[in-house]
Amino acid sequence: MRADIEAQLKQEAALEQYLAVQQTMSQLAFEMPDSLQEVAAAGNVEVKTLSSVTRSQAPAPFDDAILQSKAFSEELIEDKINSDIVELNDEHFVVFRVTGHESERTLPMAEVRDEIVAALTSQKAQELAMQWADSVIERLNAGEAADDLLAEKELSWSEEQAVERYSGTLNSSLISELFKLGELQAARAVELNNGNVGVVQLLAINQPEELDSAELQATQQRLSSNFGQSGFTALLEALNAKAEVTTVTQ
Repeated sequence: MRADIEAQLKQEAALEQYLAVQQTMSQLAFEMPDSLQEVAAAGNVEVKTLSSVTRSQAPAPFDDAILQSKAFSEELIEDKINSDIVELNDEHFVVFRVTGHESERTLPMAEVRDEIVAALTSQKAQELAMQWADSVIERLNAGEAADDLLAEKELSWSEEQAVERYSGTLNSSLISELFKLGELQAARAVELNNGNVGVVQLLAINQPEELDSAELQATQQRLSSNFGQSGFTALLEALNAKAEVTTVTQ
C-alpha cells in the first residue's frame, strides 16, 4: 500500500511539473513569437530544424493530421510566428515555427526528367514482364511445362500449401487472383503493386471441415446478426437521405 501511494504521489508531482513547463513554454512562445531559443531553453530541449516538409511526405511528428494542418495554415506561413502548444498525446507536445514556404508550382522538365525516365522505364519493364508471363501462362494452360522459360530468367517455382484468403504467405494481389481461379491447374499472370509481375497456378483445393450442429448454429446466428445490422443501417441511411426537415420559427 505504501509503495502504491508513493508511486501515485510521484506521478502527480511529475504531472504538475510537466504542466508548469508546458505553460511556461506556451507563454514564451507567445511573448517572443519570432524565436524558439528561449522556448526550448525553458523546456531543456534543443531546437530541431526540418526541411522539405510536404503534405504527402512529412516526417514525424508532422505526419500528424492536426499538426500538419497548423503547419500549413496561412497565419504561420505568412507571419512566420511561433505556433501554439500542440499536444500530440498525454506526454508530448510541440511548439514550432515555419521559417520558409515554397508555393506549389509546375516543376521544369530539367528537375523531373530523371523521375519521369525512371517511371517510364519501370512501366515498360513491367509490360515486357507481363508479355513473358503470358507466354508462361500459355504453356501451363496447354498442359505443358514452362520450366525452361523460368530457367532463362533464372527463376523457379515457389509452392505454398493451404493458402488462406487473408494470410500473409503470398503477395495480396497473388492471393486475390488465386481465389478467382475456379479450375485446378489454371494459371494467371498478375501485376503486383511493387512493379513486379507474378504467375500463380492453382494446384489443389482444400475442402473445409464440416461444422458440428452447435458450431453451425452459432455461425448462422452470427451471420444473421451481421446481415440484420447492415440491413438496418442501410434502411436508416435511406430514410435520412429522403427525410424532409421542417423548421418552425416562433
